[in-house]
Amino acid sequence: VLLAKRKLDGKFYAVKVLQKKIVLNRKEQKHIMAERNVLLKNVKHPFLVGLHYSFQTTEKLYFVLDFVNGGEILGFVKKELLFLTPQQHFVGHQ
Repeated sequence: VLLAKRKLDGKFYAVKVLQKKIVLNRKEQKHIMAERNVLLKNVKHPFLVGLHYSFQTTEKLYFVLDFVNGGEILGFVKKELLFLTPQQHFVGHQ
């Protein structure tokens, strides 16, 4: 993921870059398309960022997303949190 700044207004975006070769080798085409389709629905959720643009070159896929400082939630969950039942909130590791 790269940090990009739009020249027009100085707004920051996260640009997720995926190599097509790796996506194909890992057989993640359906996963990537599902991710794109979910983000395109523009759902307002605290764990989802907005997708502004997506495009591709011959070798790479690009998703231009809202920039949220702090990293991916999966990394944070693995390091700090546990998911509990839907009725409970996050609980930090002791």
